[in-house]
This record gives sequence, structure tokens and C-alpha cells, in this order.
Amino acid sequence: MAFYSSLSGTSKSLLLTACLFFTISFFQYIASLPLFANSLALRADCLSMFIDGLSYLGNLAADMNTDPRSKKQMELVVAGLSLTLLLGFTLVFFFDALNEVFSQSISHDDDTVNAKIVLAFALLGLLFDLISLAAFYCLSDSSLLSFFMPKSLDTQQPVEQVVDEKAKDLN
Repeated sequence: MAFYSSLSGTSKSLLLTACLFFTISFFQYIASLPLFANSLALRADCLSMFIDGLSYLGNLAADMNTDPRSKKQMELVVAGLSLTLLLGFTLVFFFDALNEVFSQSISHDDDTVNAKIVLAFALLGLLFDLISLAAFYCLSDSSLLSFFMPKSLDTQQPVEQVVDEKAKDLN
């Protein structure tokens, strides 16, 4: 518990979100099997959420990094790796679905998808997203909105000046 209490608010949010996404991924994979929902789409979403969970862990590692330069590099590497994996697995599931749709040898007797299970996981996924958003809003050290807002709301800074300030902050 000492480890958790020493984390920043952003790190706590990332850890909570990763745990939520890994939890739903595990149960969603089981539910996607033919014995239950029989849904390839649910299985693809499960993998996507698992990759998101890994991305949150990668960003947690970046957030815990004390060197600002390598922290930004880690964030970029995690984002790039996450996008590459998501694109790759999306293509795999896309071609698998095409193969299933156009294959003549597939028996369509057991193709029934249990829509109630799929809908239940869709709603559970939305709930987990809302919990994650609330955690980031309540715990994070800085908000996304503050990144785009000028330092002083009293002055009417031109957009270019605000962008220049933010660019300098990133370097």
C-alpha cells in the first residue's frame, strides 16, 4: 500500500484504468467464446481493450519517469506501439471476418450470436470508461483542458502565442 500512496494522481488514474481494462478484457474474452456469446466482434474488442490496458501501463511507467526528456520519448513510443498493435490486430480480425463471411464451407447452424451478452459488455465497457474518466478528472495532476487554456484568462492572448507557449513547455 505504501507504493500506491507514493504515486501521483495521474499514476493512480492510469493504474486504476489499466486494472479495469484488464478485468473486463478477461471476462469479455470468456464471454465471446462459442459457448456463451459466440461473437468474433466481442473477441476483437476484448483484444483492443487489452492493448489499451498495456498502453495505460506503459504511460504509467512514463509518468513515473523523473527525466522530462525521456518521459516524453516513452509516451511517444507507447502511443506508437499501441497504435501499431491496434492497427495490426484490427486487420487480422477484419480479414478473419471477411473469410468467415465469404467462405462456402462454413456451416451456419451454430452462428447465432447472443446479443444480450454483447450488449451487457458494451454497457459494462461504457461504465468502465466513465469510471476511468472520473478517475482522471478527480486524481490527475493536470487536466487536458488546462493544456489548451492560456495561463491567464484575463488577457486575450492570440492563439499563436498560446501555441508557442505550449510548444516551449514541451521542449
